[in-house]
Amino acid sequence: MLQAAPPAQRAAALDGERTLLARWGTVRQNLPARPVPSVDSEAARLIGQVRAGGKRPPLALSPMLAHTQISRPEKESNPESWTQRCARAQWWLSMQDLSDEDARSRALTAFRYAILVLPTDRYEYLRKPPAEDSNGYPVAASTYGVGGLLTLRLQIDADGKLRSAEVRRRAIEMPGIRGNPPVAFEPVLDEFALTKAKAQHYVKPDAEKLRNGVIEVEQEFQFNLKNTGPKEAKE
Repeated sequence: MLQAAPPAQRAAALDGERTLLARWGTVRQNLPARPVPSVDSEAARLIGQVRAGGKRPPLALSPMLAHTQISRPEKESNPESWTQRCARAQWWLSMQDLSDEDARSRALTAFRYAILVLPTDRYEYLRKPPAEDSNGYPVAASTYGVGGLLTLRLQIDADGKLRSAEVRRRAIEMPGIRGNPPVAFEPVLDEFALTKAKAQHYVKPDAEKLRNGVIEVEQEFQFNLKNTGPKEAKE
């Protein structure tokens, strides 16, 4: 490919290859953390508004996204493809304010995380349902020994119903990964914790603790192969 490139382009391509080779085998330190809220949660919020007949986003959904995200909500139970995630992230990115360098940097970081290829995208066996004796531990996480602590922020209304759930902090590790968190596995544990949070039953909060009709609490989810699950929620 390099030999076939025009001379001017060949020089630039060789410079790029030299840069990559110089980095080979090194750890890129201090990766920016996955933004909160994530692109997925922000896009889901906007799409939820459309489904509910509320305010529409400034940019219309593409026909493919409208079909998969709104017209056929029953498909939500199926694993979402990487192509669909990319299309949704592209839609989100097109609505961001990119007027200054800081805004562009934040948007690009969020977009990169949103389109990251996950282990479950590459290997079908990692998408299998967890074994009955695994306490529901995600197959992708147990296969690679991923574990740690996730902190969720929950909004519970006066009737004790969960109105929203979002991952706020992560402290997860994976054997062999040093210097940075195993970012490709973060969504795997996120999905597990959020699914568990939505399946829980919550006690009705005291009326005096409500703010705008909800109470906000934090709940931790511990992930290890011996003991996995939610801890008691705290205000």
